Amino acid sequence: MDCHQIILPALASHKLRTPLLVLLFSALLSACMTPPTAERWPESMPPRAIFVEAHERQQAANTNQNSLNSHLTWIKRFYLGSIIYPLGWNRMTEILLDTVEQDEVINELMDRMYQLGVTICVEWAQDNDKRLIDSAAIAVWGNALRTAADLGEQLEFVGKVEQDVAGLLAGELSLQEIKRERYYPPEDYDNF
Repeated sequence: MDCHQIILPALASHKLRTPLLVLLFSALLSACMTPPTAERWPESMPPRAIFVEAHERQQAANTNQNSLNSHLTWIKRFYLGSIIYPLGWNRMTEILLDTVEQDEVINELMDRMYQLGVTICVEWAQDNDKRLIDSAAIAVWGNALRTAADLGEQLEFVGKVEQDVAGLLAGELSLQEIKRERYYPPEDYDNF
């Protein structure tokens, strides 16, 4: 039930003669009009604090001029997906893990995908003209990940992406080099 449905009828039905009651109802009514605090952070994502701290560093470095709410919206899209890229990092990680049977490999992949996701996402969520990882690179990795899972090359593929992310961030690799063919030749993934 909405606050207004409780407070407004109470005000109309009672003759409030004391200033204290008027003050009390005014405070309650204003509380109803206060916008909600930060939206609940999805448990399926790394802690919100990681991305808030990254946003503060990026703002100080003038590489991210988005508001914190906008920044966190992009983070959620990365992990949970969006209309444009519906799978998101969480689902891509699940796809990869579903193709592995050994617990020790699953645990290693979970740890590495977690860290890789944070590293990629923090860079990707910056202003377009400042970031060193873009949406096209993420799409390439997502598509190649499926091939890696089909071929049983999960650890090898994640290792290649980790190296390429490090190379991009160090300025040793350009985004133009991140193409599907870098990971798998066309005959390995041609579905037609």
